[in-house]
Amino acid sequence: VVCCLVSSDAFAQAPTTDPSLILHYTFDQDTGQTAQDLSLHGNHGEAVKTQYLNEVKGHQGVLRFNDEESVINCPDSDSLFFEGDMTIEMWVRLNGSFPPSSGMLFGEHNNFAFYLQYWNTLTFFYQTFNTELDAYDRMLVPIERHIISEKWSHIAVVAEFPRVRVYHNGELVRDAFMPFPGVLKRSRPIHKIGDNKTPIDLDEFRFYQRA
Repeated sequence: VVCCLVSSDAFAQAPTTDPSLILHYTFDQDTGQTAQDLSLHGNHGEAVKTQYLNEVKGHQGVLRFNDEESVINCPDSDSLFFEGDMTIEMWVRLNGSFPPSSGMLFGEHNNFAFYLQYWNTLTFFYQTFNTELDAYDRMLVPIERHIISEKWSHIAVVAEFPRVRVYHNGELVRDAFMPFPGVLKRSRPIHKIGDNKTPIDLDEFRFYQRA
């Protein structure tokens, strides 16, 4: 039994062999100020003012964001600059109230983001530059805010042009038309995870370069 447990833990920490998975944080171990990426791409992040917890409401290995400056800064690597379809999934819960204005769960801030918004909903946001109009095309996709609460939720965001779909615990909760592609290679879809005044706990975070 002891041998099986050791082997299981080693397997859990082994890098994936799926090349389309370009970011995979599990928080299974306390790695200090490093968010260890288990993908083949080695996109280890910098964990700033976060707190590692052994267990939170039945989930083992959790990273807590409860400071105004809590964030994971993702690396400036080539694999995080791409265009086309993508999937983001995470286990997440609130460990406090909604931010007084808005707080980012993940994104690049200027061109792509997934926000908590106090006055409205969750919001999936992206924009691209329209060279013909010499201006930005912007898209906002609202999602019901109750899907993130103090209970653990599995959230998946799938951008597969011309649709963007959001799933909550495996159930489709938003299916929106994308009038233009949401990701261009000149920007990073994931620049950071967490943002100021975003009180969340994360159990796992995955980012795929495919739908």
